[in-house]
Amino acid sequence: MSALETPQAAVRCPGCGAEQPPADRCRTCQVWLPGNRGAVQHGLYSTRLPDDLKQDIETYRASVIAAQGGLDALEREPIRAGLVRSFVNSEIAERLTMAAIVRAGGVESRAGQRLYDRMLNAVDRKLRLAQALGLGRRAKAAGTSSPADDAMRALLTGAQT
Repeated sequence: MSALETPQAAVRCPGCGAEQPPADRCRTCQVWLPGNRGAVQHGLYSTRLPDDLKQDIETYRASVIAAQGGLDALEREPIRAGLVRSFVNSEIAERLTMAAIVRAGGVESRAGQRLYDRMLNAVDRKLRLAQALGLGRRAKAAGTSSPADDAMRALLTGAQT
């Protein structure tokens, strides 16, 4: 054990009374021990983030912080820093919920439909936080248009004649 690690107290089994190091189940009688993680079947905070998602989220968090003026600017404005934290958390919730939808077999199942509703709630929350942070939709510069804009303009002017 290194100097940075703290020793964990022994856990007493509620079934047989044996004391043992922290674990999910008792070695003797296989009863679930207090504070176990093995009995958790669902829940956002019970999920451990995969390494690739952690990296993506850290990159995303860094880009959002940079867009808000950097860490120094956020340290001066704790409310904005909290909004950024919530914004990134809503992105995590959206991604984890989408992964759960895939695991549930898509939106054809009842579980998938409930998860899809949760994902839409996360997206809605993220959009509200984006508005509060000022990340709303920006108007295009005058004189710029896309091919889709040109096609729509042609349809609308043709329909008016």
